[in-house]
Amino acid sequence: MVIKNVPGHCFLLTLLLYSNICFASPKLLVFTDKNESELGRPVRVELYGISLKNKLSEINLSNLNKNFGIVTEYSTEGVNDPRWPKQAVQILRLKLYPRQTGNIIIPSLSTGNVHSTEKSLKVFAGPEGVPQFTISSSSPYERQQFIVQMKITSRDLTSRLTINDQINIPGFESSPLLFKRSRQNNGRYLLKTGWALTALKNGVHQLNLPPVEYSVSGVLRKKYYLPLQQLNIKMLPSYLPPTIPVAEISIQGNLSQNIFFKTDSVIYWDIQLKGELNNAYTLPPVLRQLKSNDKIKFFPVNSSRKTQAFENNLISSVNHSIPFKIKKSGFFTPPEIKLQYFDPAQGKIKSIVFKTKKLLALNAFWTVILAALLALFSFYTIRLIYFQWQGFQYSTAKQKEAINLLQNISAAEDIREAIRLLSEAEYWPRNTSLSQWSHNWSEKYLTDARFSKLVNSISQVCYAQYNKDRLNNIAKELTDIINNKKPVKPFVIRKVSKFSRYRNMQLK
Repeated sequence: MVIKNVPGHCFLLTLLLYSNICFASPKLLVFTDKNESELGRPVRVELYGISLKNKLSEINLSNLNKNFGIVTEYSTEGVNDPRWPKQAVQILRLKLYPRQTGNIIIPSLSTGNVHSTEKSLKVFAGPEGVPQFTISSSSPYERQQFIVQMKITSRDLTSRLTINDQINIPGFESSPLLFKRSRQNNGRYLLKTGWALTALKNGVHQLNLPPVEYSVSGVLRKKYYLPLQQLNIKMLPSYLPPTIPVAEISIQGNLSQNIFFKTDSVIYWDIQLKGELNNAYTLPPVLRQLKSNDKIKFFPVNSSRKTQAFENNLISSVNHSIPFKIKKSGFFTPPEIKLQYFDPAQGKIKSIVFKTKKLLALNAFWTVILAALLALFSFYTIRLIYFQWQGFQYSTAKQKEAINLLQNISAAEDIREAIRLLSEAEYWPRNTSLSQWSHNWSEKYLTDARFSKLVNSISQVCYAQYNKDRLNNIAKELTDIINNKKPVKPFVIRKVSKFSRYRNMQLK
């Protein structure tokens, strides 16, 4: 700078004024505590505003949001700093959490016409590695639940991921999912958490998720800010009513009684609806379909709603406990419940019809009649079982008596007596002939050539000469056939009348 024809004292005054103007020029300076950082750990940043016209606390930090999660610690005004004497100094202190690894730029910040310079940081992954980040759908429908999950690995058994459920995500309904920790084959632990999200409006949205806190033994170690995501939220069809949920809905129901119902007694009908929804109140209304008439009367319903987080989704449910009375005797079917939902996978409305089984309701008169019939049937059944058991015992005793006789045989007459005992065991005529007995035996039990040969041998022994050895062989073979008999038609139930007759025979 050249100044001509100026007196000495004027020259000094001019130089002093020029100096003050130069030193008072506004500045925006950025200082960081380090040039390298680990993912999940913050970089501390101090912004100094020198002689600014605007408040530094109102500076636009949106340029930082792409690469960093931002936490403002404090801001001050009117600070005296010896580095800038006689100038107004403002300080804004921040924590910046890198969203990704690599070389990341702190971009130029500005307030008014004052700009800061860019600054480069190097970010590297720590022992936990880079978080794995997944989205179940990048273009869901509005009001449709979609899942965002984050996974990292850790060496510590007590490690944990935590999400602050009090932080709202702009443009979305959100709920944290259930945290899960599982041991891997390499001895490390896989940590998983996430969100169930529902977009409130269609269009292009930038998803800015809250930080995920990583702690060990309850001590906070890191905060992970996940990369920003751009989602294209699809618009629902214009014909879709707002009462139809955008998720598959299931319905279940059961009654407090399962067999008989009494007229004018209160019966409870429990109905449960479930769906992958962030809000239980978006489940379809069904109670308006239940109306009293001349056959049934409904009473006020007790309803409870809940939303439960799981590892991979968020389930909303509503339980209706519906009391009612049936007014008339006879068979009755409760009203059908119809509901609709929008299936995001197929992009169309689907319907469900829930039906219950027929109910038999009886008044006091018909209850007594039915009880009497049941009692009569029970008596007949018990009587039948009793005579069956009695007949079985009788047959077993006679057969055992015949086998004992054959095992201690001394004459041909013992074989005749054994056959008579076997006939009594089967409730055949006692005085049956050998041919009649063999015919009856062949009809009831499986026989072969061996049996026919045995019958011929018995006939010869009974009506001809015999020796002791042959008699013993016949008795042994007949005993073997008795012990190994197999019915032609198993599970034949004898008539009660026969049992009564043979019971009388036994008593005689």
